[in-house]
Amino acid sequence: MALTRARDHLVVPLPRSNLEEDRTRDRWLDAIRDGLAFRRGGTDSYELLLDSDPNRDAIEIGVNDADLFARRARPAPRTGRDEATESPPRRDRLDPWVPRFLSPSTMYPLTEDVDRYALAHLLGEPLHTTTNEVSGDLPLRFDRLGPEAVGTCLHDALTELVARGVDERAIRTTGPEVRTAFDEAVNAIPEPVGEAEREGMFAFFETVLDDFLDSDLWDRIADPATVVDTERPLDGLAEVGDLGVEIHGRADFVVEYPTGDRFVTDVKIALTEPSSETRRRYELQIAAYAFLARQSGASDVRVHRTVETFGVATETTATSWPPDIVHRRLQRFLGR
Repeated sequence: MALTRARDHLVVPLPRSNLEEDRTRDRWLDAIRDGLAFRRGGTDSYELLLDSDPNRDAIEIGVNDADLFARRARPAPRTGRDEATESPPRRDRLDPWVPRFLSPSTMYPLTEDVDRYALAHLLGEPLHTTTNEVSGDLPLRFDRLGPEAVGTCLHDALTELVARGVDERAIRTTGPEVRTAFDEAVNAIPEPVGEAEREGMFAFFETVLDDFLDSDLWDRIADPATVVDTERPLDGLAEVGDLGVEIHGRADFVVEYPTGDRFVTDVKIALTEPSSETRRRYELQIAAYAFLARQSGASDVRVHRTVETFGVATETTATSWPPDIVHRRLQRFLGR
C-alpha cells in the first residue's frame, strides 16, 4: 500500500537485523532491496538509474537521511471528520492476537502465557522463564556480557568446531582450532570483551568441551557411519482448525544413520542447574524439532530427539512428549 500511495517521497524503515544474513520472514525486504538496487552493507545515498526507460531521470535514494526533527511546513487540512480520531478503539470487539510465526525455542513460554510474552516475541527479544541463580564460583566475570550472551557465545563456538570437522584430540587438548573458534565467537559480539573476562569464559568453555566429548552426542558425531549436519533449518506449518502457524527452527545437530534413524539434538550451555520449567521448555522445543523433521522426511524415519546440557549441569533430556503435542499447545491460542 505504501508503494502505491507515495507521492513525493517513500520512507522505507529497515527492521533491526543483520544485513549479511536475512531472517526467515524478510522476504518483503529482499524485494525492496532488489527493486531499489540497494547494495548490502551500504550506508551512503545513491542514484538509481532506470535501465528500462533511459529518457527518465535517475531517482535519488537517500539512506539514513531522514530529518528526525522535521516539522510540517503547513498545517494539515481538516477533514471534517475529526470525531473519528477521537473514538477510542473498540477492544472488546477485536479478536485476540495470535502469533502466526513461531520458533521451537520460544513455543513453551508463548503457549503458556501469550499475553505476557507477546511484546518480547514481536521485538525479537529473548523470552525469559524462571531460572536458578548463577553461582559465584564460576570463572565468569560478567563485566560486559550477561549469562545469556555468554551461553550463546560458547554455544556458537562449540557448534562451529563440529561444523569445521575438528577432531577429538584437538578439542580435548584445546588446540589452536579451538581457540580460533572461541575467539571468533567472542569477536562477533557487539560488546567489547576485556581480556580477563575473555579468559574466564575460555576456562569455562574447556569444562563444557570435556562434557561434550564424554557425551553420547559426540559418539554419534564421531561415528564414521553417520552423516552430521549442524544448524540445519527446520521449517513447517502446523494447522489447528482455521489457524495456520509457521514454525521456523534451526536444529543444532542432525545426525543420520544409514538405517534411516535420525537424531535431532539441541545443545544448551548451562550456567545454572536447570529448573523444572526450563526442562519443560526444553522438552517442548525438541518435540517441535521432531515434528518439523518428520514433515521434511519420509514418514517411516525414526526420529530420536534429545536436549544435551553441558556446563554447570550435564544431562540428557529425552522428551516424553510426542510431536503431536505441537498441535495441542497451539490449540491454546484458540481458547482465549
